[in-house]
Amino acid sequence: MAGTSQAADGDCAVLAVRMQGGNIRYGAGASIDWTAANTDPQRCWAR
Repeated sequence: MAGTSQAADGDCAVLAVRMQGGNIRYGAGASIDWTAANTDPQRCWAR
């Protein structure tokens, strides 16, 4: 929800960006599994 704090948002507690081989991947969640097909299943990153 826009305009609210995400301090207690467990689904988006960790945010990360990884560049590998010129490709950018966004990750989010309680933890990030970089081997997963979808590294942002809760759609924490606005695109």
